[in-house]
Amino acid sequence: MISSILILALAGASAPAAAVSPEATASRGDAYSHLIKARLAAGRGDASEVLAEVRTATALVPRSAALRAECASLLMALGRGSEAEKLARQAIEIDPGQTGALRVLGDLAARRAMSSENDSASRDEALRLYEQLARSPDAEDDIFPVLARLRLMAGNTAGAVETARTLAARRPGDASAARLLTQYLDQAGKKTEAVRSLCAFLSANTDAEELISLLGELARESGEWEPVEAACTKMVEAAPERPAARALRGEARLHLDRGLDAMADLEKVRALAPENRLVLFQLATAYGDVGRLNDAAGLLRDLARDLPDQIGVRLFLGEILSRQGDFDGALESFRAGLRAIRSDEPEGAERRDAVRRRIAILYLGNSKADEASKTLSALEKPDDPPALEVRARAALAAGKPEDALALCRKLREKGDAGLAAALEGEAWVRLGKFDKGRARFEDAARVLGPGVWGRAAQALTNASQEEAAEKLLRAWAKKEPASAAARFNLGAFLERKKVYEEADAELAEAIRLDPKDAVALNYLGYSLGERGQRLDDALGFVRRALEIDPWNAAYLDSLGWVLFRLGRFAEAREPLERAAAEFPRDATVLEHLGDLYDQVGERTRAVALWRRALDSGSANAESLNAKIARAEAQPAADSPRSSGGEAARGMPPAALTGPR
Repeated sequence: MISSILILALAGASAPAAAVSPEATASRGDAYSHLIKARLAAGRGDASEVLAEVRTATALVPRSAALRAECASLLMALGRGSEAEKLARQAIEIDPGQTGALRVLGDLAARRAMSSENDSASRDEALRLYEQLARSPDAEDDIFPVLARLRLMAGNTAGAVETARTLAARRPGDASAARLLTQYLDQAGKKTEAVRSLCAFLSANTDAEELISLLGELARESGEWEPVEAACTKMVEAAPERPAARALRGEARLHLDRGLDAMADLEKVRALAPENRLVLFQLATAYGDVGRLNDAAGLLRDLARDLPDQIGVRLFLGEILSRQGDFDGALESFRAGLRAIRSDEPEGAERRDAVRRRIAILYLGNSKADEASKTLSALEKPDDPPALEVRARAALAAGKPEDALALCRKLREKGDAGLAAALEGEAWVRLGKFDKGRARFEDAARVLGPGVWGRAAQALTNASQEEAAEKLLRAWAKKEPASAAARFNLGAFLERKKVYEEADAELAEAIRLDPKDAVALNYLGYSLGERGQRLDDALGFVRRALEIDPWNAAYLDSLGWVLFRLGRFAEAREPLERAAAEFPRDATVLEHLGDLYDQVGERTRAVALWRRALDSGSANAESLNAKIARAEAQPAADSPRSSGGEAARGMPPAALTGPR
């Protein structure tokens, strides 16, 4: 016999138990029995029997709102929406606050609304019913996701977010609730808050790895990487061998310019998941960031072979090869990427033009102005600001400053006044109109900052106006004596003029003003080493540069060269070999390593490297040919000596003043 408590619950009556007659109790018990039979029939998929049992049950207790609500829920689950709605509305007539019936009507209205974009009546009804249910202290958690979606459908994004917040507060450790809140914050245009909300959840629930991919997507769209790095750190600390959080932390550290830390993370992930190609690409990025160009190129070549349709891999390989000085390899990679962009691809024209511009810049960097202009003639959107800039640079390189001025006028009209003014300054200098050039550089400096003066000095130097260039740099340093950039530019200029004492003082002051300026440290260290002066100080400066940027091949070359000049040949070998591996086509680096091999008696290797330096376009050809002739004439080991190339070089290569 069914207990009286269960029977009263079915009756839904407010009268005390004593008011229920024995006959009514029996009827409700029989009704409940038929409801059980209906559920069993539903489990067998027998719809006709379900309907029959429901009719019998509801006939036995026609005034039970709860019974009708349960029957309606059963019929709705069986796909009998019209019968379910009828019973639910009957239940509401009996008891307007009957929760089960409200839920059935709300679910049915929501289904109709979500299956048709134009059924606003059903949407509004569902909203009204779900909001009524949500106000109940006993509201079930699963109504909130539906309510949030309905509010979003109605254009109430703030309401959708608030509903998702309510669910997240009710279920603080539930990953699905955290995902829902994150997604609605994102749809409301609150990407930063979405990232931070999800990071807060993951920091407290470090095992919710299923949310890592969502966090990564949002971080890439929003650029919010600091909270991502912090949350992933907690996840990694909780489970060091799980790769997903460590991989995302590595990516975050890449974006936060922490290349060495990123590299450590991504190398660990590679060991844990060696087939994860996204991690391999990110590791190549980390290698590129820290200067391990040879390792980056190796990974990217493998990825390009395995993923021939991945345009980004080809383009990144081109960038790395360009940094290594491999012009032909970089050009082929860029061209392969360009060929792979489909003609029907969305934004395909913009992507193709971006690659064409990069190819043109590669040509310009290798003094091939005609090839750069030819490449730019194929631009599909030649009057976009980035295209105008590169076209103006190509015109200047081709000796056509008038054409550059015309392009700069268009660039200014597009809103890029600062860059246009800087390019116009160069054009006027090329035309011999130095006052006009200076005026335009002043305009550029007001927009782009005082760093423009370094560019102006270079333009004057290229026009054989060294005196004017020096005057300009001295004026900058006088106006901004605490500017490390001003003192460095003046010091480098004076060093190239061989005014060494004053140059060293200016470079030292730049370092004092900015002790972490690795470029200045390396420049001064290399210059002293090249001159054979204050070699211990030179070694200290270069070592400090490498502490800041330990994989920079230019700095490794400087270290090896200073050690070479100190006669510490065994110590010089490792940094010079590393530098040559990273810069396999840098004539200066190749000559330095060849000189070392010559000193230690490895003549065959030395000659091979000197020949490679010649093939790489060394400006020191006469000295190199003399070394080769001497080595081939005297294959036996010689006593230690200096390299013999100092007089021909005379100053640090221009590439050493910045990243190569």
